[in-house]
Amino acid sequence: MLWGFAFGLALAVPFVFQVSQKVPFDELQLIWDARQILYLFAYYLLFFIPFFFAGAICPYARPYIQKMTVIPQT
Repeated sequence: MLWGFAFGLALAVPFVFQVSQKVPFDELQLIWDARQILYLFAYYLLFFIPFFFAGAICPYARPYIQKMTVIPQT
């Protein structure tokens, strides 16, 4: 399960970057063009995807922390 989320994150980051470049969002037009709010919402949905995968890795990686070796302090 952990590797699936890591693999999903690795695929999602370049995908989201490429797709976000296609969204015609212009923050200077937010005041005048109501469609820009929809584009902003599309940005939020797009950038949710990699953060979801990164956040899903954390609880699944927690049990492996105890199995990791400790670096001795000098």
